[in-house]
Amino acid sequence: MYLQKIPTLIVFLFCFAAYAEEPPAWITNTPDDDTNYRYYVGRANGTNESELVEVAFDDAKTQAIRDNFGVATSVQSKSHEEVDYLSVTTKTDEISSNILLKGFKQRSLFRSGKDFWVLYSYSKAAIEEEKKRQASPAKDNGALNSISTNKSGDVIIITEPSSVAVFVDDAHFGFTPMRIYKRLSPGHHIIRLERRNFKPVEEPISITPNAVIKIKKELKPDEPAEEASNTKDRGGHVPSVLQLF
Repeated sequence: MYLQKIPTLIVFLFCFAAYAEEPPAWITNTPDDDTNYRYYVGRANGTNESELVEVAFDDAKTQAIRDNFGVATSVQSKSHEEVDYLSVTTKTDEISSNILLKGFKQRSLFRSGKDFWVLYSYSKAAIEEEKKRQASPAKDNGALNSISTNKSGDVIIITEPSSVAVFVDDAHFGFTPMRIYKRLSPGHHIIRLERRNFKPVEEPISITPNAVIKIKKELKPDEPAEEASNTKDRGGHVPSVLQLF
């Protein structure tokens, strides 16, 4: 009787695995706003993960600025002959440079071949706070650049292999590849990268205002050892769909 159930079980597991790798709905239908967040999907195409993260981020950021602040933006095509992942990339040229995108977070990502999507959430509370700041006379009629008031910086983290858990000062931020945007206070922090069957890596960083720090690490396979007694896997295998809600 038990043997009769095995084929059914195999079919079920196969279907489940196939379903798990299906593209998430948000890559074609951006999630509706909820009580606390608005959502944006950044898109890119290529093979260079560092470039993909930046292009997808710029795409989503442009949408967020345009939708929430009515800031006109122009997109200029720039050829990068030295980059093999794209013959042409796009760089957002913001006409207004004094928008502070606080509360803009990477929530999930999906990759299929050269196509790359990243889902971001934007806090509604942060949007309202920035609108009030934009309307404040203290901005000196718009002449104040956000660089003078923004004390945080960005961190772009790329790893080989990907899908590595990222911890900053022991707080879990997500999985690689990722961009931590304006969420770290100035000063010293410790980046820790973990994935099952690989040796963890730690990288000290120093955040300075408006700086963009790029970290690219190759994790080395862990040496064969006894089975870990702790079954909690903070950096284990993550499928191509990363859900960080």
